[in-house]
Amino acid sequence: MCLPIKTLKIIAFVQVFIAFGLSILAFIGAYYISKLLGKVDEQLSGLGVGFISLKFLSRPFWTLALGILVVAICGILGTIMKNRKYFLVMFNMGNLCFFVTFTLVGVIAIIVGAFMAQDQTCSPSDPQYTTVQTMYNQAQLNLCKSPCECYYSKDITPQASTEVLVYSKTDESKAIKAQECSYFNSAFSMDASAIQWMEEKFDCSGWCIEYPIQMFNDVNSDVKDQKFSCYKALGNYFKRLFSISGIVFIIMAFIMGLMFIFTCCLGYHPENQHKFDNYNKIRNQR
Repeated sequence: MCLPIKTLKIIAFVQVFIAFGLSILAFIGAYYISKLLGKVDEQLSGLGVGFISLKFLSRPFWTLALGILVVAICGILGTIMKNRKYFLVMFNMGNLCFFVTFTLVGVIAIIVGAFMAQDQTCSPSDPQYTTVQTMYNQAQLNLCKSPCECYYSKDITPQASTEVLVYSKTDESKAIKAQECSYFNSAFSMDASAIQWMEEKFDCSGWCIEYPIQMFNDVNSDVKDQKFSCYKALGNYFKRLFSISGIVFIIMAFIMGLMFIFTCCLGYHPENQHKFDNYNKIRNQR
């Protein structure tokens, strides 16, 4: 062995606290992801895209957090209770299991993120997206047009000139979003709060078709990229979410792998093996 047994014991002692810290971080991460995915589910349902449910993705995070906590407790008991070495065995088996699990989940998450980056197609005629796109079509025909004059304080750019035709630069009582137009309640078939949230969060406009102004949040708010629809923005958001999650899982797998190796080194250290051989000799003498 290249490391002295005292060093390995110190490393083993540090490992259990690292595992305990990882379990706390895992619970915090699971809570955050659960709240985030629940919010996204709520907004997707509001968009009429209720066939997608993402909150279930938080369940593996809760399971992993609980598993890491159990493994950490086994490590603590194995370190404190010197006559109960099976706790260290359970601790190390848990490290191995999580090394394999985190590696697989990390690779899968990265692959899913890469797949989502390629799937950027959105057809306005697709029944899954018809309702959202219809709302944008109706807003385009009315907002900042003669049926609904808007308050637009910015300079008219060539891109915005196609959508902002009837407006006031001074009258702040005019509409700044489609919901404030008089025709809104009767013309729209669904609540627009989800679309407003999406435009505000991603600085986008349009679902399958891009628009130069935010029609449901504020026409004066900037659109990050006028060739970047909210459908693409949402896809890129989940691409980043899965890609970052994959990297985090790979890092955690690396940590678990190191913990497994160091614990094995401690268990099979020559000094420990020597003690085990002496114990067998004494037992055989009896």
